[in-house]
Amino acid sequence: TATDPRPLRHPCNNWARAVLDPPCRMRVSAKSLPLWIEFVVLYALVPLALWQRWLPPAWIVVSALLYVAGVLAIQKWRDICKPLIPKERVPYRRELKRVLMRFAIVAPMLALLVFLLTPQTAFTFPQEQTAVWGMLMLTYPIYSVLPQELIYRSFFFWRYRRLVRPRTLFIALNAAAFAVAHLFIGHWITIAVTLVAGAVFAYTYLRTRTLHVVWVEHALYGNLLFTIGMGPFLHKASAL
Repeated sequence: TATDPRPLRHPCNNWARAVLDPPCRMRVSAKSLPLWIEFVVLYALVPLALWQRWLPPAWIVVSALLYVAGVLAIQKWRDICKPLIPKERVPYRRELKRVLMRFAIVAPMLALLVFLLTPQTAFTFPQEQTAVWGMLMLTYPIYSVLPQELIYRSFFFWRYRRLVRPRTLFIALNAAAFAVAHLFIGHWITIAVTLVAGAVFAYTYLRTRTLHVVWVEHALYGNLLFTIGMGPFLHKASAL
């Protein structure tokens, strides 16, 4: 029997096609304008309102979440879950190995950054509040990371994927939105870290087309930052 010369299609090959995308383009038309308005409100005005305290924070967050929930209720849940359940099998071991290798390189660099910027807080949290730290390590991935990834990766990529090309520009847009969401913490280190992290998480999500791997990656870095002493730059975000 003749072998099929075409390469196997796999969700992890999607990133390889990024360089083949058409030139940078933002699609603005009468059809896409409502989506752009929605994007600006949810991912720019809501974070700005939190940052500037235009309205009570709880009211803003609840209103935004109710809107997202309404969109999810109106649309077919199956369509929204398509990026979470790819038709092709994702090689989780290989992708998790890639995530862990990157984490092994970045983690010492982040620890060094904490020692240089705030040496008085380095690793004090697990030493002084061991029980609280242990509880946070267990609950943060579920109650903070998972909602963030649902809103900033699953919902974001499903809802706005056709507005911007190529994928590299879309990743930059997603990273910027993720960084803007942390403006209200009020520190440039937070914005810089979340900008880079947002790009990494968006890249991982595009590679795998599934929430599972990027959720693990986000949880690893979040727990690391709390452990090494960057909690003061993240505690407001985790409270939300």
